Amino acid sequence: MKKLFHQSKYFKIEYDPKANILLCWWEPDMVHISELEFKNELLKVTEAVKEYRPKAIFFDSTKAFYPLTDEINQWILENITKVIVENGVKKISYALPMEVFTRIGLQMFVEQSIATFPNFLRKFFPTVEEAIQWAKE
Repeated sequence: MKKLFHQSKYFKIEYDPKANILLCWWEPDMVHISELEFKNELLKVTEAVKEYRPKAIFFDSTKAFYPLTDEINQWILENITKVIVENGVKKISYALPMEVFTRIGLQMFVEQSIATFPNFLRKFFPTVEEAIQWAKE
């Protein structure tokens, strides 16, 4: 049974102890999120990683609509990805959003993160189900 770690109007984090993965879900209200709120929501992921030590993280980005600037990408690398990798997470899967600019921004972020953390696995999927399955493997 999944454990709810965090839920707000923008973001939900669950832990699946059987699969040892975090499940992160962006909510439709994310369209109204500020930069500070966005960063605070992502910091919750690092808290969950420190508490549960999952092997993988799944992000449902299908409802995501947020412009990932170079500055935000750098902040994520330094404050989120680094902590995730240091705490034993081996891979992240993403279900991609339909909105093209968010999808491109997410793909650009992942390309930047590969240069910084080359042994950390990341993969995009067209559906939530495929992304979760890969995270569980």
